[in-house]
Amino acid sequence: MVVGDVMLDQYILGETSRISPEAPVPVVDVVSREYTLGGAGNVALNLVSLGCKVWLFGVRGSDRLGDRLGRLLSDNGIVDHLEIDPTLPTTTKTRIIANGQQLLRFDEEKKFNGWDGSYDVLISDVVMVLASENIGVVVLSDYNKGVLSSELSFRLIGTCNAMKIPVLVDPKRSKWDIYRKASLIKPNLSELSQSIGIQLHGMQDKEVELAARYLMNRHEIKNALVTMGARGMLLVHEQETEAIGSDTREVFDVSGAGDTVVAVMAACLCSGHNLLESAHMANIAAGIVVGKRGTKPVTLEELENIYG
Repeated sequence: MVVGDVMLDQYILGETSRISPEAPVPVVDVVSREYTLGGAGNVALNLVSLGCKVWLFGVRGSDRLGDRLGRLLSDNGIVDHLEIDPTLPTTTKTRIIANGQQLLRFDEEKKFNGWDGSYDVLISDVVMVLASENIGVVVLSDYNKGVLSSELSFRLIGTCNAMKIPVLVDPKRSKWDIYRKASLIKPNLSELSQSIGIQLHGMQDKEVELAARYLMNRHEIKNALVTMGARGMLLVHEQETEAIGSDTREVFDVSGAGDTVVAVMAACLCSGHNLLESAHMANIAAGIVVGKRGTKPVTLEELENIYG
């Protein structure tokens, strides 16, 4: 199960060879448009690509782009439990790419603040699926767009803990109160720095570990996987810490890499792997997706070709 902020990624692809006479900007001759799932949708897409059945919860608009997002979910076999809010646009990130280079990105979004009974509907829907389906792991994909309210998060984590279902969190907020008692949290180094109030870039692994452990203890979070870009990852759990070196070959586009990491962690834990094995697999997956243009999922075949 994936719960969080679902987005649509739109790519406008074209070519440019001249500057506009109206302003000093390139003129792009549009060749094609591509659409894919972003945010929590990309987490779900990665999980489906790894052979998992996925239930996706979140919010979208009732607009044309929302309809396209819904078709993408259906086409990829993702069970769509998105609430439709007619007052919101579907969160969409549009990237303009010319001659293989990204020139511009513009975002269409409005933070979801709930409507009468909306969170009650989401909560009851989530609890119903947890009770009726064989859910192995729950992922909270939080892009701080408003879907994960404290009420929804507390109720979901509490229900999962009672049912012994692991909850993995991909955070975007500086305060982790909302993720209290989660099984694992996956911040990147910048997110951990913001949460602890200390700049951790350039510090040794021991300092990063101490920062993670402080926040884990404060919010009763059992494990943390800190992604550190070219430095790799740091898995902090129980009394041990494991440093995992970067597996990146060539970086083309880092968008969506965090989604892939949390998705692979979830899929591996569902399959019976332990935390360290899952983190190693997620590290390999991150190295694969940053070599792709745009938000693209990792596939089971790609992992098997490298990991065996």
